[in-house]
Amino acid sequence: MWRILNIISLYLCSYVLAAKTLKNQNNVPAILFSHRLRSPELLQHQEAYDFALSLPVSDFNSIVKEHINHCTSKAYVFVNQPGIRKLDFFYYKKNFIFLQRYIFESSSAIKFEKVDLLPSDTFDDLITYVQDTCHIDEIIKIRGNETDDFEPYIDVNSRILRIDFPALPENSSKDREFAIESYDKFLRYVLAQIPSPQISVIYTSLEPHMVDPSESVIPIEIFPEVFRNKNKVEKNDRKSEINPSFNEPRPKFKEMSSKYISIFDSDFVEENYTLLQLIVTTLVGFILFEFIFHRKDANPKKVTVKSKSKSKSIKESEKQDEKPAITKEEDKSEKSSC
Repeated sequence: MWRILNIISLYLCSYVLAAKTLKNQNNVPAILFSHRLRSPELLQHQEAYDFALSLPVSDFNSIVKEHINHCTSKAYVFVNQPGIRKLDFFYYKKNFIFLQRYIFESSSAIKFEKVDLLPSDTFDDLITYVQDTCHIDEIIKIRGNETDDFEPYIDVNSRILRIDFPALPENSSKDREFAIESYDKFLRYVLAQIPSPQISVIYTSLEPHMVDPSESVIPIEIFPEVFRNKNKVEKNDRKSEINPSFNEPRPKFKEMSSKYISIFDSDFVEENYTLLQLIVTTLVGFILFEFIFHRKDANPKKVTVKSKSKSKSIKESEKQDEKPAITKEEDKSEKSSC
């Protein structure tokens, strides 16, 4: 319901925005999220904040320092995105893929749609505060969208990272969309290279740009779907028993409808009729082939054996016939001699 109201109010105000002259920003959005944060009072600031009003700079600094005081993170990442506006989180929401993912997976997150213009040295003061409070000496400064500026490290020593992105284009919405998507991927590239999951991120703009003065009155929230549950409970695996979040399972193959497959299953036979027909035909042909050719090969051996036995019997009979003939002649010769 709230999303529908946001869309209606956005389109109603779009006509007003087109007719106005541009002027410098008088407020900027800000996002703070952290993993394994031990600061439940941080969510109280979110509940007390009215997104229709602008948060003073002093309040913003005190909230950030209140979080830093716990020193629970292994990496503090300060992100400066010049020219970012709260409407960018609505118009180009689909281009903030990785920023939304990191916020969703964080233990705690708060957002401020309007913060009074921050001085250009805000990050310098906060970084100095982190160094003094958490005793972190190493600072890595990165030019946004320049992969050569960041060299991944493998140890778990605490570090401070500062990312300064180039200003977002203002004249072309396509160029602005492309820049937001590219910077979002680069932010993911840096955060993914940090060896410890215990990180804190402060995302805002230190360089205001030209905007329409009526933009500040449009009731648009930053990623309302992502922050809706963040305001209710803090995910902290050390203080509360909350199940960790995992990605939804995406199996490569669909699950089987049944654990056992039978060839007598009508659905199985119908789906694999051609294959079963080919298997049966091949099996029958193989059996016939083996039966016929083995029988032909066996018959000549039996014939040859019979013929040999017959020839032997004939020879033996001839010999027996010859022997009696010789004895008769001998008898005659003996009689004549007598």
